[in-house]
Amino acid sequence: KPKAMQIFSSSLLCLVVVVSCAQETFGFTAPVLAGRVAPLRNGRAAACTMHAESNVENENGSLARRSVLFGLATAPMLLGGQKEAMAAGEVVSDEARGYTFTVPDGWVYKEAEFPGANKNPSVPIIKTYVKPDNTAVNVAVVSYAIRPDYEKLGSMGTIEDVAKTVLGKTKFGKDGKVDSEMISQKEEKVGGMPAYIFDYRIQDKRLKTVFAVEKGQFSGTWLVTMTAQAPVSEFKGEVEDSINALIKSFALEKRD
Repeated sequence: KPKAMQIFSSSLLCLVVVVSCAQETFGFTAPVLAGRVAPLRNGRAAACTMHAESNVENENGSLARRSVLFGLATAPMLLGGQKEAMAAGEVVSDEARGYTFTVPDGWVYKEAEFPGANKNPSVPIIKTYVKPDNTAVNVAVVSYAIRPDYEKLGSMGTIEDVAKTVLGKTKFGKDGKVDSEMISQKEEKVGGMPAYIFDYRIQDKRLKTVFAVEKGQFSGTWLVTMTAQAPVSEFKGEVEDSINALIKSFALEKRD
């Protein structure tokens, strides 16, 4: 693999570990990558343990970056249920990280907290919303800091590279195999910046993911992803329309 893609694979794996921990509570299936995630214990909080393949080069700061990301991956998360509010089609905006999206009418905000996140160099933030009458239909937007020399989407690899990473072999379960397929993939502008958009299936879940890189408001660079999902059997009608509108609403601010 190109070095940039190796680093990205490691970074993205950590991101998926974080999302997996949060979305375990909401019945969410995160994108799959090379690694495995320890399940939540006691239904509330657990340390997410990630065992990455040792294919990231130990040079030019890669090891340091991996250490930071491993810290993110292994941090325990306290998941809400206590703090929730009807989203009523509200526009969610993060000016510092440069993204906005519109929540489907009636979806509920679920709080996910990273203890010590304010001290984590990657400064992870997750925003999760669920359909109140069916929490298997939901979305999570995750953002965290990456090195500023990876400020362009293409420096993370081509769309084909990222697609392979999204559907790569994953060691969930005993046999280490996942039934998955990529339905479509495209690169297009979301607001003022380019993004990779994937439509895919993992087992009985239909997922749509936006992968994007955004410059910070004052400094730094953020990897931002939005992943929405629903059971395959329910991905039709109002649910499909809501998810499509949600993905279409995601926008990044253009920053030079």
